[in-house]
Formats: sequence, structure tokens, C-alpha cells
Amino acid sequence: MELNSKQEMVNTDKNSSGISPKLWNLYNASLDGSLSDSYQNIITDENGTSVLVRVTGRDIDALVPYLEDIGFQSLGTSPEKYLVEGFALAS
Repeated sequence: MELNSKQEMVNTDKNSSGISPKLWNLYNASLDGSLSDSYQNIITDENGTSVLVRVTGRDIDALVPYLEDIGFQSLGTSPEKYLVEGFALAS
């Protein structure tokens, strides 16, 4: 799945996208301005514009460049555990 804009994310079928319900809820909270109210325990960057996330996948080394293309700032990877952690733009 490739998303090029917020509108594409809004129009993506939530049931077949492979995106977890928790991530959908976080995304929706960023759109309606309730991010800080709804998710008080999330870790943000110093500007409050990005949230700390863990992304899992089969081939992390191949996935990271695509994440970075959409603004993801990698903090570390663990390919043997199939994950990367870093900051993703919240809006």
C-alpha cells in the first residue's frame, strides 16, 4: 500500500489496509486535534509534531528507506526481531 496524501489515508479501506485499529485511532486523533487529550502517555519529539512508534515487518532493512521517504526518523532497528523504532509525523 502506498499513500501519497492525507486524503488517500482517509479514503483507504480500514478493514483491508493492514493498518492496526490503534494506529487508525491515533491518526484520526491527529486530524481532529484531540491527540494530546486522547493519548497523554505517548512520547513526542521536542516539537510535539512526531510520535515515537515501533514498526514491524519481514524485511526491516528494506522498509526503513520507504519510511524515511515519508518523514520517519529512525532511532534504531532490530532486523532479527523484525522491528524499527523512531519518530513518525503525527499530522
